[in-house]
Amino acid sequence: KTPPVILVASPKDKGETEASVVALSGVIEDEQGLEALEIWINDQPLKTQRMSEGLPPGEERVKRLEFQERVPLRKGENRIKITAVDSEGFFSEKVLTLRSVEKRRNVWAVVIGVNSYPNVRRLKYAVNDAMAFSNHLVEYNQIPRENVILLLEEEANLMRLRSALGVHLKNK
Repeated sequence: KTPPVILVASPKDKGETEASVVALSGVIEDEQGLEALEIWINDQPLKTQRMSEGLPPGEERVKRLEFQERVPLRKGENRIKITAVDSEGFFSEKVLTLRSVEKRRNVWAVVIGVNSYPNVRRLKYAVNDAMAFSNHLVEYNQIPRENVILLLEEEANLMRLRSALGVHLKNK
């Protein structure tokens, strides 16, 4: 006597996605016949399917079941659990974890740091703050480096600002 076998075709366990919904697909097999399939997402029931409901007496039970479900994800870690029970009460469980990450491809920034202005006392931290903020956007917020324009001191002139804001960002 062996419990049902659960094979998951997609998604890949311990994967990462930017999608808010994934397609869960696979197959369950059991020599004795399947009784039930349950799919849970983050400890909440998503689907319950009973194979013997409405089955006439003496009718052979389903031994192979292909499944395909759309699974909604929340941001961060998600736990998908699939449970299969056979006609003799043996069960199998398959747990997948999938991380949903925020989309960052459509985020752009122009970061400006100027310490030296004419007729104004020299600032101490504007350039350092701009560099730190630019690095924070790229490293912590996962914004692609090519989406962040950093203009420091003389680079932050009217022509470069117009180019960055009016041409570069406008084209994106």
